[in-house]
Amino acid sequence: MVVVSDTTALSNLILIGHIHLLEQLFGHIVIPVAVRDELLQLKSHLDDVNIFLNASWVDVRAVQHTDDLLTIRKVLDQGEAEAIVLASENKADLLIIDEIKGRAYAQSRGIKKIGTLGILAFAKDENLIPEVKPLIEQLLLAGFRIKESLIREVLISVLEF
Repeated sequence: MVVVSDTTALSNLILIGHIHLLEQLFGHIVIPVAVRDELLQLKSHLDDVNIFLNASWVDVRAVQHTDDLLTIRKVLDQGEAEAIVLASENKADLLIIDEIKGRAYAQSRGIKKIGTLGILAFAKDENLIPEVKPLIEQLLLAGFRIKESLIREVLISVLEF
């Protein structure tokens, strides 16, 4: 299974100490160079970022189709654009992305996607975590912005509402 990730979900999972869930759920993650560079800006958790980036289950790759990248960059930021192009280039089974515009763009290209809350719900389904709600609360305290309706939807789906 090929899984490509944008920055936001990675940084969120690092902030709440649950980045290991990605290895447990997917075995291997591919990230573009821009995502690596964006993660390295997370100065408050740089040790955790470096552990993640040096993990054997994380692969940093450069985008090959730069003309495609330039087109997408007109609408999205560098990390999102590279993640979408890398997902296309590698025929990814899944793209981890949170931002609404990036998700819409990925969907328009037929790329299957999941976000931070979807990862937490999946982790609970796989019995990797006992509850989602406390982790959502940690994310909110860390500054994660998400619609209340989506939180409610996820909590209902995991029987925690």
